[in-house]
Amino acid sequence: DMSAPDLVIDLRLDGKIAQVQADALLIILYSMTAVVFTAATTSYFVVYNNKKLVPRLMVSGYSRLQITMSMLLIILLVNFIISLIVWIYVLYSVDVINKFGFLVGLFLGSFIFSTIGLILGDSVNNKTLGLYTLLTLGMLDTAFLENPVLSRRYDESWVVLMPARASVEMLLRSSVDSGVAWTEGLLTALIYELVLIIGYIFIRSKILKT
Repeated sequence: DMSAPDLVIDLRLDGKIAQVQADALLIILYSMTAVVFTAATTSYFVVYNNKKLVPRLMVSGYSRLQITMSMLLIILLVNFIISLIVWIYVLYSVDVINKFGFLVGLFLGSFIFSTIGLILGDSVNNKTLGLYTLLTLGMLDTAFLENPVLSRRYDESWVVLMPARASVEMLLRSSVDSGVAWTEGLLTALIYELVLIIGYIFIRSKILKT
């Protein structure tokens, strides 16, 4: 907020040009980056640092599905708290059109990257390598590719494959009147998260069998 230039930016969103204050746009975009980094690293370390605890839980009688779902529920609660804190700050700093849509966008973005953190935490053996991979993906996606002002790739079709794409669109549509409802990308984000959860459950079950 303090470092943003004091000017108005022409933002092209959903084929429509809208004028947005530079500081407001940066707060909107980097709120997602902040949520993603916090949620992803939290989930990553929760899983990685508790690898040795999982076999003990299984010996105590917990099933593989119970262990996996408990991890997801813990991260779900943490992500909601993180998203809520950032949401309150954004509402204090920026005039958001649809407050609920903005919160949903933040939460889904955090949960998608948290699931990626869970997958990496379970599948890598080198803590530093996994952390750098997670941070690189988060920075590349949320801070660069998803910035419609700075990114030269924002309008390219392949960017829809990036984890935060639908969530960032929900944030922008909740903040700027582009003529498209914020719910337009909701189904895409939910499908993306469902695929990741299925992948995590599959990987988790394979690891626990070994």
